[in-house]
Amino acid sequence: VTLSSKLLSKTGKILYAGTQTGNVGMFTANAGATTLKLASRRAGQAVSFAALKSAANVGQHITLQITQQTFQQLGGNVISISKIKNLDGVNDIFVRRMNQSAELDIIFDGTAQDLAVLLERAGFKIISFEAGFVRI
Repeated sequence: VTLSSKLLSKTGKILYAGTQTGNVGMFTANAGATTLKLASRRAGQAVSFAALKSAANVGQHITLQITQQTFQQLGGNVISISKIKNLDGVNDIFVRRMNQSAELDIIFDGTAQDLAVLLERAGFKIISFEAGFVRI
């Protein structure tokens, strides 16, 4: 028995694609069921590992740097960051640094470009962005 499995992110990125086989090596009355269970177990382990690896992937953690001017326009305090936290796709925010400007780690369902588009639609001016980093 050979099983094919694929795991996709919410954005359509392929996180895992592979095949697993099950072979018990003997022909018995329940060999088919045993083979299927073995292949299923292997597929489950492979997909689970890919999901955990993806969840820990730094690529989903985007650094957002807020310039002094933008930070002051937002209100210049921790409460003002909730405007960003409430955007669609933003799962959580962790403050790296905050003084007259701010630097945040954002757990986001998408790429830095997706976040830049979302911020732009919300009225923020994008100064720059690159893989894993956006500056407003």
